[in-house]
This record gives sequence, structure tokens and C-alpha cells, in this order.
Amino acid sequence: MGLIAATRRFLVVTAEFSVTGKDGGAERFRDGMLEVALLTLMTVALVGSLLMLRRVRDPGKAVAPRS
Repeated sequence: MGLIAATRRFLVVTAEFSVTGKDGGAERFRDGMLEVALLTLMTVALVGSLLMLRRVRDPGKAVAPRS
């Protein structure tokens, strides 16, 4: 659910930039880019945690046995 929320917010922020244009100025642009960067980091962290949980639940799939 967190990934969906982060993706939705990412789309909203980028849409706001296309609509507002130059009205916000440099400070608004900086704030928006900071929010996009934080959303990107949060998405990467959530994906990483999902991958780690998958390995913990089924350790046999994480490392294939060699013959």
C-alpha cells in the first residue's frame, strides 16, 4: 500500500509542476525536487524491504543449491 501511495504522490507532485509553471519560483521548485527525492528514496527502501521479506519467508529460493 505504501508503494501505491508513494507513486500516487509522485504523480501529483509532477503534475503540480506542469500546471503551476513559473508561479512558484525557485523556492517552490526546490521544495518540489526535495519531495520527489524523498519519495524516490522511500520507494527504493520499500522495494528493498519487500525483497528482503521474500528471502526470509522462503530461504530455499534465495540461494539455489549447486550439484
